[in-house]
Amino acid sequence: DLLVGPLSKTAVEALNKTPRSLPALVLNNLADESPVSPNLIQLGLAVEDEAATIYRRLAAEGLHRIVVLHNEQAWSLRARDAFINAARLAPSIAPLIAPDEATETLGTPENTATPADAFTQTQPKTLTQSAASNRPPAVSDQATTSFGQDSLPTVEIIGIGSTPNVKELTKIVGEALLVAESQARHARLQQQLGLTLEFQPRARRDVDAIVAFLDSSEARALRPALKYHYSSRLPVYTTSQALRRVSERNLRDLRGFNISDIPWKLYPSPVREELAQARDGVTSGALAPLYALGVDAYRLADRMDILLQSPNQRLLGGTGELTLDYDGRIQRDLGWQYVGQDGLIALPKVDVSPLGAR
Repeated sequence: DLLVGPLSKTAVEALNKTPRSLPALVLNNLADESPVSPNLIQLGLAVEDEAATIYRRLAAEGLHRIVVLHNEQAWSLRARDAFINAARLAPSIAPLIAPDEATETLGTPENTATPADAFTQTQPKTLTQSAASNRPPAVSDQATTSFGQDSLPTVEIIGIGSTPNVKELTKIVGEALLVAESQARHARLQQQLGLTLEFQPRARRDVDAIVAFLDSSEARALRPALKYHYSSRLPVYTTSQALRRVSERNLRDLRGFNISDIPWKLYPSPVREELAQARDGVTSGALAPLYALGVDAYRLADRMDILLQSPNQRLLGGTGELTLDYDGRIQRDLGWQYVGQDGLIALPKVDVSPLGAR
């Protein structure tokens, strides 16, 4: 009834062009410009999902004015673009599908009835039929994320800095925080007054947070760069790329950072513990996200009819909270961890109800 796979992007692109009668759940994403064939559902580990997760966290925490830092690697540029798009495009928040016993074990799913109050009981639809009513609103420069009749505040990007390498990071941070403008004002005053003035550069004071799409070496250099520019008070939000190949000792360089990551690594999971007893690398390391991806594919295959009937439904998964988007992509809302004095601390999900009700 459902084809699951393949994993590589090349194979996914080939399958997308192949005539077929079965719907397919592929384990990677097509390029944005690629036309999607009917009933092709895409589940991947794209960094764009982390960028959108960061946006939602900032909005929920009331952090409105953001400076974005990125490097020139392809993943960082994609994350930057996704964050900019998230600030303009407001996805609706859907109810959760709580995993039942069938999806929390590794056996064959049981044919259990779905509670009438959890899902709409209608005939299954194809992806193209159900998606038409779930298209996002038109893009606007002042978009807000809609939650019922209320909305979260708009997140505004007030500065963007691009660093070609870690050696240039301190300079780029200063430029993004307008320290150079402070120094230029000092120079103008001295010239106009003809005096030597005591001076301490100041970074802009209207920034609520830093979003960093940086690799681990750049992320470790970010806190000293912020301190140098008198901005160590600013909270930093970054992706799981910041933790790649970071030793426990070097983790201290990321203290105070808020880092998005897959729930599989952060929160208790009976499925994960069961797998970890049989295989290595399940809970951490490079293969952990792939194990989580496989488990989520298993869960989605069992729930696909439900998602096709109601694309706004959400499923708790190992790679995130999963939602079927209008274009056939499974969107992921990831979990969070904070780097404290004693290491990584998993954070609870932020309530995404209207801020006035929190």
